[in-house]
Amino acid sequence: MPKFSSLALSAEPTLAARAARSAAALRARLERRVVGQGPLKDALVLSLVSKEHLYVEGPPGIGKTALAEAACAASGRRSFFAQLHRDTRLSELIGDAVIRREVSDDGEVIRSDVRAGALLTAEVAVLDDISRAPGEALNVLLRLLNERKYHERPIPLWSAVATGNPTSADFYNEPLDPATLDRFALQIRTEGLVGGGAWEAASSVVDQFGDSPYCTWAPPSAGGKSVDKAAGAGEGGAVCEGADAIVDLDCMYEALQHVPLSEAVRDALLAFLERLRSRHGLDATNSLLTDRTFLTKAPKLIRAAAVIAGREVAHPDDLRVLRLLTAFRVPDDVHSGAVDDLIEEATPQEGTKASTPETKSSGHRKQAAQTEAPPKPGEGGLQRAQANAAVDDPSDPANGPSQAPSLLLRLLRMLVPTERKPPVETNVDAASVRGLLTLIGVLKGEFERHVHVTRVTHTDGVPRGWRRLRGFDSFAEDADPVDAACWMRHTPAVLPDAVRRAKPNRGGALAICRDVSTSMHGINAKYASSLALRVIELAQRRRMRVAMLEYSDEVHAHRCAGNLHGGGFFTTDYSSLRTFARRLECGGLTDYEAPISQALDEFKSDRRLRSPYVSKHILFITDGHPTKGDRRCVEARRRMKRAGVQLHTLFVEPEPHAAYPPLLAALADDSKGVRMRATVLDADAGVIDVEVVSSSSDARTRERFGGGGALADVRELDTYPHLRRIFAR
Repeated sequence: MPKFSSLALSAEPTLAARAARSAAALRARLERRVVGQGPLKDALVLSLVSKEHLYVEGPPGIGKTALAEAACAASGRRSFFAQLHRDTRLSELIGDAVIRREVSDDGEVIRSDVRAGALLTAEVAVLDDISRAPGEALNVLLRLLNERKYHERPIPLWSAVATGNPTSADFYNEPLDPATLDRFALQIRTEGLVGGGAWEAASSVVDQFGDSPYCTWAPPSAGGKSVDKAAGAGEGGAVCEGADAIVDLDCMYEALQHVPLSEAVRDALLAFLERLRSRHGLDATNSLLTDRTFLTKAPKLIRAAAVIAGREVAHPDDLRVLRLLTAFRVPDDVHSGAVDDLIEEATPQEGTKASTPETKSSGHRKQAAQTEAPPKPGEGGLQRAQANAAVDDPSDPANGPSQAPSLLLRLLRMLVPTERKPPVETNVDAASVRGLLTLIGVLKGEFERHVHVTRVTHTDGVPRGWRRLRGFDSFAEDADPVDAACWMRHTPAVLPDAVRRAKPNRGGALAICRDVSTSMHGINAKYASSLALRVIELAQRRRMRVAMLEYSDEVHAHRCAGNLHGGGFFTTDYSSLRTFARRLECGGLTDYEAPISQALDEFKSDRRLRSPYVSKHILFITDGHPTKGDRRCVEARRRMKRAGVQLHTLFVEPEPHAAYPPLLAALADDSKGVRMRATVLDADAGVIDVEVVSSSSDARTRERFGGGGALADVRELDTYPHLRRIFAR
């Protein structure tokens, strides 16, 4: 009997085991609530274990809010749900404003205070449609989330989950600024079962609602089938275990405090950040890699992943949670196509790491052996990309299963028109990135300078001030309550004040015209593709509508199908634009007039771009002179002047110290654009330098464009009738 007692005492679960059991119970309850949405469920569990905030973005009707409410209910803590909208008042989030009167011997003091409520007393909060909240409420909300205190008074907030709809044109939604998003350590973009193609999970939902012509959402006690039970069943139909266990947040957070971050995990995290930044050219202009998130929050989330897995020490496999941090902090193509590979590369493999850390009887753990140093990022990136492209090219006879003679393959390629080959993603090294940053800085300055109006009055905007009410259409919604009451009592001739609503003005439109003629084949095409990708990132940050043209002797325009992202030529579907910009096929002659004319036609036909306050830009990338069409672009230059379109030229030098083409200089000067030059410094390594060209940067340009860029060549006076008349006198 004594031996049995000792065995019972030794079988008592450890802190790590109890925390893992609580995390499994929390996940099981989420499984019972909603079918699918695995990454979102993982993020919710991580949020509650680590006491961090979560932001979820996705289309309506996919279960975002339902899962957030289920997590709040499973936590067993005081919860608060806020449905945010454009008229959300601060008192709805923090409590009612009260006036306190203090009487003393010296006199009477009246103070304004807040009766704590809502977020000030909640431990777990759900903030639905946070992107629709007005600035007055959002500013205070962000401080509460970040500092967890209100006017030096701490609040018991454990974790907050914010949801939002996509920021495309169909949802009339404004994106959160980067400073706001960084308050949420965990960020995820999700889709529904139908939109994400999860047909197996979708079939289980249809089965539950298809048994009866009536809704079958019945409580389990009623004996009927319910979607909660369908969600609780796994893929094999078994009900999730542990759904009825107790969820102890304090136990999970206490276990997190006892999980150390091993040296191998620390080195893997730093290696991931270094490769993410250097290989993809990430900086402050196109990403949000803050110290707060990746140096303080990321290690905490890695340890939380170890708690969920039931481990007492962080493991390199726990680095997979980094994917839940990069959804809105890096460009979309990097998040979807490179983050997972970088995590796998940074994670030490089984053959390069020591065995699992051993645990001594005293409780101290041995450190894992050092892994071998990861390869330095950025070394020979372009060569590796070209080598990989050669290996993966299915058209290469040496790579395919067929060993047909090369002559036969050439004949087949001549007879059968081939489609565009899938592009090779260019890895730009540090020197090229610096050049690109110079170009991006110039274009950003032009974009910012041209936008005269930053906000426009709009009925769907957020409150930004007060205005005089002009009619009774919005009297009940926008009129100030006090002024409206006084007006109804005395009925003066002047209408009461009303809320002035405004929304940010879109940053205009940008058309990228990229030369894909035969002369651009090789390193110039790869650089132009990388350049177009970076400019698209800049336009995305400015919320500009972007168009993409590839021109040689023919013009190929990117067009977005449907109206989800604005549709047509100018679109906000930036992921589709990036896919189009990666194409590297070149061939044919060079025609300048056709792409410029088509871009101007599109500017004119788009009614959203007719206002003179909307910035309109064309980025023209080429490497030489036109060989087809109007060689002076006379009509296109006249049309650009009338339409107020700025054309920025980028000349990719075909040889060192080449003179700037006079036609490119005239195109930029006539439209008040910027001249730029790309010089190939090292073709093998892919190092290209970009600089802004003035009107007197070289001798040939100075001869034709003296006097600050004004045209001084008499042979070109037929282009300017008013100058021709002056010289005729």
